[in-house]
Amino acid sequence: MDFTSEYPLAAKTVYSSLCVDDGLTGTDTIAEAIELQRQLQEPFSKGGFSLRKWNSIEPRALQHLLFRTQSFKTR
Repeated sequence: MDFTSEYPLAAKTVYSSLCVDDGLTGTDTIAEAIELQRQLQEPFSKGGFSLRKWNSIEPRALQHLLFRTQSFKTR
């Protein structure tokens, strides 16, 4: 399946920022970070994968994840 048109931010991140099972990327705004998280989580969950261990220096970028997973950190 090709999700690039449905999840353009996720596609760009997967192609440029993932190595095996780790990803390192960033965004300019909190809203963009939240949208990127959504775009990454949806296609991966369709494949049976659960993304976890999110990290950010900005706690607001992670608040909405509290109900999905407890594996996140703020610095």
